[in-house]
Amino acid sequence: MSHCIQAIITSSSVADQTCLQYPQLAYFSTPQQFAILPMTAEFIDRELEPSPGPGSDGFILLTASFTAFLLDLSVLGTLAYIETDYFGGTGSQGAAVYSNGKPLMQSEGSELADPINKALELIGVRSEGSDRFDALGLGNFRSNDAIFEAIAQAKK
Repeated sequence: MSHCIQAIITSSSVADQTCLQYPQLAYFSTPQQFAILPMTAEFIDRELEPSPGPGSDGFILLTASFTAFLLDLSVLGTLAYIETDYFGGTGSQGAAVYSNGKPLMQSEGSELADPINKALELIGVRSEGSDRFDALGLGNFRSNDAIFEAIAQAKK
């Protein structure tokens, strides 16, 4: 099985403000009053100044212009950007955290470390008997398409 997501994780209030500024974005509400905003290359290419080349540190979408966008957005409140790219149990994950227009945790991508849980801890996600990734229900989404489907279902 694969797991491939690219998303911003932040408080529901920051997600509300973000979606007011960028109405083409949507989010899925999670436990603990957090939100998952799936990110796409199309949004980045359409809304942000293009950055040449691939993302940084092995990330798929974390380009210089997207990093600048995240830094600007973090003035509204602390946020994490996460990516997973697994297939058949092998792959990688990465995360970065931004707050008050500054990086709180630099971009990290690693097969060995657990940068997503570290990032979720920094933004205040509680583990509640499982790791923070599962506490937010992120394991239920194997792709951004699955997150978009959950958003559409929640609106019905």
